Amino acid sequence: ITTGICMLAEPVGGMWVDKSGARAPITSSLIMQAVALIWVGLFFTPEMAFMELIIPLALIGVGVGIAIPACNTAGMSEIEPKQSGQASGLLQMTFNIPASFGVAVVTFVSGYISRSTPTDGITTSMLALAVVVLVGAVFTYLTLKPRADA
Repeated sequence: ITTGICMLAEPVGGMWVDKSGARAPITSSLIMQAVALIWVGLFFTPEMAFMELIIPLALIGVGVGIAIPACNTAGMSEIEPKQSGQASGLLQMTFNIPASFGVAVVTFVSGYISRSTPTDGITTSMLALAVVVLVGAVFTYLTLKPRADA
């Protein structure tokens, strides 16, 4: 669900960043992802049906789909064409390393806290991730300049 919706949202995210610059799409997408993480963190139970996760998973998909073209545009917009290959590789590395680190930390926290009850680990992990994502949204809003002609 998340991946399919992400693929559908990417062209929309690209059009949005073309019109407004990267600041609003990245900030908005991070807020969408934080809302979805809070949703899962507060309402997850082991008895939860998959259908109850459709909305937060879809929200994450839309958020990631908007963020990808916006982050790529923000990362590549100041690069000289002769440096684009190196910059593209560095940009992908900056996506993959934190993602891998995040998965490792969340898995560790969930497993460690879940020794008492499974939902405690998931709740703590999702809410902690939501805080990190919201900090990223604030940082993005404060550091990326709005597009002058938007």
